[in-house]
Amino acid sequence: METAYFDTRGVPTKGPEGAAVVGFVRDPYGRAAETHFFDGSNTPSPSKEGYVVMRSKFDDRGRIVNQHFVDAAGLPRAALDGCSGRHTTYDALGRKLEESCLDAKGAPTLSSEGWAIRRTLHDAHGNDVEVSTHAPDGTLHVDSDGIARKRSRFDGRNLLQETTFFDAADKPTHDKRGAYTVRFTYDDAGKKTAETAVDGRGQPVVTTGTPK
Repeated sequence: METAYFDTRGVPTKGPEGAAVVGFVRDPYGRAAETHFFDGSNTPSPSKEGYVVMRSKFDDRGRIVNQHFVDAAGLPRAALDGCSGRHTTYDALGRKLEESCLDAKGAPTLSSEGWAIRRTLHDAHGNDVEVSTHAPDGTLHVDSDGIARKRSRFDGRNLLQETTFFDAADKPTHDKRGAYTVRFTYDDAGKKTAETAVDGRGQPVVTTGTPK
């Protein structure tokens, strides 16, 4: 099975994946165990991420748990984020708990976003109340935005109220905008009306929208 892209003249052209033809090898359950990328002449060609083949493995619930990327010769090829593969774990409700960026040998490595492992904690309603980034050895590590941990607070309607940033020592820190905390306001219908980033003194750094 494959997907091919053509321009208005019927000439093969690159699709959103960066290839003119995308082919799939499916497992017995119909899931894309392998995704292959080709140019307009059906020659293996790198996708926009740089790899020619993406191999995926699924758990018994159909969730992707492992992905590996290779070149035309079948050798590991890192994607644009620097990962040659990814590993993901989930909780019993299917919520993502941990993502790992893997090197060519399948070991955690730092991605271009500054983390090798990203962990997420959820509350009883499924809200992401904490996201932390880690080095290959599992210790806290600041990401490309200068943050190692984000803690978020939600209201009774499960609307995000506030997100606060912490460094690798788990002390309050700021992102590249100078914001230590981002606060959100909503109208009565639950539509977000404003997002305000504040510094360590509680003074606005950036405001989007109109706070209530």
